[in-house]
Parts: sequence; structure tokens; C-alpha cells
Amino acid sequence: MKIQPFGTSGINPYKQYQPTVQQPKSIERTQSDQLHISDRAKELQQKSATSVEREQRMEQLKVDVQSGNYTVNQKEVARSLVDFYKTTNRP
Repeated sequence: MKIQPFGTSGINPYKQYQPTVQQPKSIERTQSDQLHISDRAKELQQKSATSVEREQRMEQLKVDVQSGNYTVNQKEVARSLVDFYKTTNRP
């Protein structure tokens, strides 16, 4: 004896319900994205003379340290530390 399904025979009810997705209408763009960099920002992006001098000084320090010729001026370091602690406001 074969059992037949009652009602909808062999139809998956989930396949019957498939919501239709509406495609959004294409919107024509008349404007495009723009980026404007101010003159001041362009000036800040360029290297200043002090940054070039600083890079040269750093390269010279690297060479001196690697070659073993770098010496520390102890009096200058001590004076800088004293000046720093005199000017800081400590409670």
C-alpha cells in the first residue's frame, strides 16, 4: 500500500513563497566626488628647511654611533636636565 500526501502533492511550500526583489532604479549622477587641498595644506606637506637639516643631522649621528666616534657632552646634558626641571611646574 502506497501513502499519498494529502493536499499539495510533492510541492515545497517554501519554494512557492519567493518575494520578488525590486531592482533600484539607476540614478544618473551629474556630480562627481571632488577633493580640494588648500594651499596651506600643500605647504605643510612639503619638507621645510629645518626638517631637511634635521634629517642630515640624524644621518650624521647614525654614522657616528655605528663607527664608535659619537661622544656625549656631559655638561650640556646636565645643564639641559637642570633647565628642564626648573621650568616644569611640579606640585
